Amino acid sequence: MPPVQSTTPAGQLPRGRLIGWLVFVLILAGLGYGARLGGTETPEDLAYRYSSSIAALFQYGIMLGILLLIARGLPKRDAFALRAPASWPKALGLAVLALLAIWIASAALSPFLDANEEQGLVPDDWDSSRAGAFAAFFLVVTLVAPAVEELTYRGIGFTLLAPYGTWIAIVVTGFLF
Repeated sequence: MPPVQSTTPAGQLPRGRLIGWLVFVLILAGLGYGARLGGTETPEDLAYRYSSSIAALFQYGIMLGILLLIARGLPKRDAFALRAPASWPKALGLAVLALLAIWIASAALSPFLDANEEQGLVPDDWDSSRAGAFAAFFLVVTLVAPAVEELTYRGIGFTLLAPYGTWIAIVVTGFLF
């Protein structure tokens, strides 16, 4: 498979966009680490609160708005890497392989690492009286959050870094994520 090539030479994208994106993702990282270091406790019923879903939608809406400002004037499909794969069967095969690898790694690491302990998003007990709030939270966490994160890093981030080299874009976006 040939390497992904940027269609934009390094000199054509204003550095201000790249600097804006870097500042944005560094602020996101700083907020995340600040909350972690600040000892902020995640409420045990976070997934059962409509307010959690609304707050997350608001947060991701602001993030998407900032990304759209950074990408202002660029073709959105190209800027956010929203293009069809060259081969759907190959893409689906790679997705299945990636999921298998993730499940295997998760099974191997689960005795040592507990993702729920780290993030605190999965409730300990099921409360059927609050299933609606849980469903809303589930949709935000499994659809909205990953979509905005992918647009942030593998979309506009990769696009802005690709003119400096595909490997640089891969490593930097991966590291910053």
